[in-house]
This record gives sequence, C-alpha cells and structure tokens, in this order.
Amino acid sequence: MGTSQTSSLHRVGKSRHLAPIVLREIKAEMARQARSQAWLAHELNLTQAAISRRFRGEVSLSLNELDSIADVLGCAPLDFVLAPERHSAQVAS
Repeated sequence: MGTSQTSSLHRVGKSRHLAPIVLREIKAEMARQARSQAWLAHELNLTQAAISRRFRGEVSLSLNELDSIADVLGCAPLDFVLAPERHSAQVAS
C-alpha cells in the first residue's frame, strides 16, 4: 500500500467509524449505477432482507462480502474507504 493510501486510511480511521462510511459509499455507487438492493441481493446470492440488514448496520459486512460487492459494482474495495478523502480533496482544489 502506498504512503498516500496509508495516510488516508489513518485519517479516515481516526476521525470516523469506518463501517458507516463504507456503507454510505456503497449506497452512493449503487445509486450512480441505478442498482437496487434487490439487484445486489441477487448478484450476491443473498435475500433482499439480508442486504437491508447490512445497509442499516444491523449486521456487519464481512470482508468477503465487501470484496464481492465491489466486484459486482466494478470497483475496488478500497474505493469505498478512500472515496471520502478523494471527495474532500476535490472540494478543496
């Protein structure tokens, strides 16, 4: 992992809890792609209720699930972690 990615992860980790950030970014990417929870559930071979529980934070996403979600959305798992940092950098410039 590069130095800039490492420092970004430390800043995100110190200032906020990671799970809500990741979930927010997954939801945002799904919205950009006009994808529903039902679609994601089908792609991951889960029920829509199981996806909903994860999105509400009632059940934690596993790293394997995060990897699978990123894969079906055409992203890297780290994109969901670094997205707030990238947004902040774009707003500042």
